[in-house]
Amino acid sequence: MALRGLFLIDKEGVVQHQVVNNLPLGRNVDEALRMVDALQFFEENGEVCPANWNKGDKAMKPNSDGLVEYFN
Repeated sequence: MALRGLFLIDKEGVVQHQVVNNLPLGRNVDEALRMVDALQFFEENGEVCPANWNKGDKAMKPNSDGLVEYFN
Protein backbone atom coordinates (compact mmCIF):
# COMPACT_ATOMS: atom_id res chain seq x y z
CA MET A 1 0.00 0.00 0.00
CA ALA A 2 1.43 3.36 -1.00
CA LEU A 3 1.00 6.49 1.08
CA ARG A 4 1.07 9.97 -0.43
CA GLY A 5 4.08 12.11 0.36
CA LEU A 6 5.59 15.44 -0.57
CA PHE A 7 9.28 16.26 -0.20
CA LEU A 8 10.79 19.68 -0.97
CA ILE A 9 14.51 19.46 -1.63
CA ASP A 10 16.67 22.58 -1.88
CA LYS A 11 19.39 23.33 -4.45
CA GLU A 12 21.98 21.65 -2.20
CA GLY A 13 19.99 18.41 -2.05
CA VAL A 14 18.79 18.91 1.53
CA VAL A 15 15.20 17.97 2.40
CA GLN A 16 13.67 21.20 3.72
CA HIS A 17 10.07 20.02 4.06
CA GLN A 18 8.38 16.66 4.13
CA VAL A 19 4.87 15.44 4.76
CA VAL A 20 3.33 11.98 4.36
CA ASN A 21 -0.44 11.53 4.49
CA ASN A 22 -2.13 8.38 5.68
CA LEU A 23 -4.95 7.01 3.52
CA PRO A 24 -7.94 8.84 5.04
CA LEU A 25 -6.25 12.26 4.96
CA GLY A 26 -6.46 14.47 1.91
CA ARG A 27 -3.75 16.78 0.64
CA ASN A 28 -3.84 20.55 0.32
CA VAL A 29 -2.41 21.73 -3.00
CA ASP A 30 -2.49 25.38 -1.88
CA GLU A 31 -0.32 24.52 1.14
CA ALA A 32 2.12 22.58 -1.04
CA LEU A 33 2.47 25.56 -3.39
CA ARG A 34 2.89 27.90 -0.41
CA MET A 35 5.80 25.80 0.81
CA VAL A 36 7.41 25.85 -2.66
CA ASP A 37 7.03 29.66 -2.70
CA ALA A 38 8.60 29.89 0.78
CA LEU A 39 11.58 27.73 -0.18
CA GLN A 40 12.15 29.70 -3.38
CA PHE A 41 11.85 32.99 -1.47
CA PHE A 42 14.42 31.86 1.08
CA GLU A 43 16.83 30.66 -1.61
CA GLU A 44 16.55 33.95 -3.50
CA ASN A 45 16.49 36.40 -0.55
CA GLY A 46 18.04 34.64 2.43
CA GLU A 47 15.15 35.75 4.63
CA VAL A 48 12.99 33.29 6.56
CA CYS A 49 9.25 32.91 6.22
CA PRO A 50 7.25 33.03 9.49
CA ALA A 51 4.14 30.99 10.22
CA ASN A 52 1.30 31.45 7.73
CA TRP A 53 3.61 33.34 5.35
CA ASN A 54 2.35 33.73 1.78
CA LYS A 55 4.07 35.02 -1.33
CA GLY A 56 4.25 38.83 -1.10
CA ASP A 57 4.12 38.86 2.71
CA LYS A 58 6.81 40.35 4.88
CA ALA A 59 9.63 37.98 5.85
CA MET A 60 12.42 38.34 8.39
CA LYS A 61 16.18 38.18 8.59
CA PRO A 62 17.40 34.95 10.25
CA ASN A 63 18.85 36.58 13.37
CA SER A 64 17.65 38.16 16.62
CA ASP A 65 17.70 41.68 15.12
CA GLY A 66 15.52 40.46 12.26
CA LEU A 67 13.08 38.96 14.74
CA VAL A 68 12.80 42.23 16.66
CA GLU A 69 12.40 44.21 13.40
CA TYR A 70 9.68 41.82 12.16
CA PHE A 71 7.58 42.09 15.33
CA ASN A 72 7.89 45.88 15.66
